[in-house]
Amino acid sequence: KPGSIFMNAARGAVVNSDDLLAAIKSGHIAHTVLDTWEGEPAFRRDLLQAVDIGTPHIAGHSFEGKVAGTVMVYQDACRFLGIEPTWTPDALLPPPLVPHVTITAGDKTDEKVLWEVVKRVYDIESDDARLRAETDDRTALFDNLRKNYPIRREFRFTSVTIKNTSTQLQNTFERLGFRKG
Repeated sequence: KPGSIFMNAARGAVVNSDDLLAAIKSGHIAHTVLDTWEGEPAFRRDLLQAVDIGTPHIAGHSFEGKVAGTVMVYQDACRFLGIEPTWTPDALLPPPLVPHVTITAGDKTDEKVLWEVVKRVYDIESDDARLRAETDDRTALFDNLRKNYPIRREFRFTSVTIKNTSTQLQNTFERLGFRKG
C-alpha cells in the first residue's frame, strides 16, 4: 500500500533488497526500519542509506533475550537427560540500567512522550549510527556490532510514571511492557 511503513526483524532473506530499494526510492514505502539484511553479515550500503533506521540484527539481543536462550538450552538438556530442571537465572539478573522514568506529558504529543521514554531505555538511533559508521569492511563491522553489543534491558524492567496524561497513553506504555510507576 502506498505510504506504508516497512519493518523487518525476521530474516533478511525474506526481502528482495532490489525490490525494497525500488519501493523506497519511488516513495511507495514511506518509512523503512531494517534489523535483518539480505546476505548478512555483508549488507548493502545503498540499502542502509535508503532506510530510516538500520540495526545489525540485534532484535533478540536484549539481555533477557540472551538469558531466555540459555534457559531454553538448559531445559532441553534436562528433558533429554530425563532430569527435572531446577536452575533459574533469576538471582543472576542485574538491576535494570533504567529502573524508573518519570515524565510530565504537559502539552507534548503522545508520540513525543513515547519517544522520550523509549529512548531512555533503548536508544535505537545509537544502534543505527554504529551501523552507519564509515568502514571498508561492512562484514567485519556487522559481526563486531553483534559480538560486542552493549547490555540492553527489556521494557518490562522499567516502570513509568507519567504526569498530566491520558489513560490511553498510560495503557499504551503497559501494552509495550512497561510497568506502571
